[in-house]
Amino acid sequence: MPTVGNESPEGIAGSSAHVGVVGERQELSVKLLAEPMFLERGDWPSYLYRFEDADGNQLVWFSSKKVPMVVGVVHRIRATVKRHGRYQDVPQTMLSRVKCLEFQQDFTKIDTRSFEERLMAAGPSV
Repeated sequence: MPTVGNESPEGIAGSSAHVGVVGERQELSVKLLAEPMFLERGDWPSYLYRFEDADGNQLVWFSSKKVPMVVGVVHRIRATVKRHGRYQDVPQTMLSRVKCLEFQQDFTKIDTRSFEERLMAAGPSV
């Protein structure tokens, strides 16, 4: 697996485990750990996004474009689990096709209802 950051295992909070099933698309609540890191990877420059879920599991995503996400804030995303790997002996889940659905300040405030459910709960618009 390629190098995806400069942190040491001691610098990573908690213990990490792999998340989801490779190839499956799912919704996750993750916190963006740092500003996306710009990487020159051959002919394809990309941004590295590093996330952590509520259980301390480490997730990463390489994107060809910079996506507006806020550091330290929990984002509800939809993503495909690309592969399970290890970085500096810490389990890490690599994501692809990430789409940000919403964000909140912490893990307890994310509204897990679908858009349609939230729209129905809001009632008719004026």
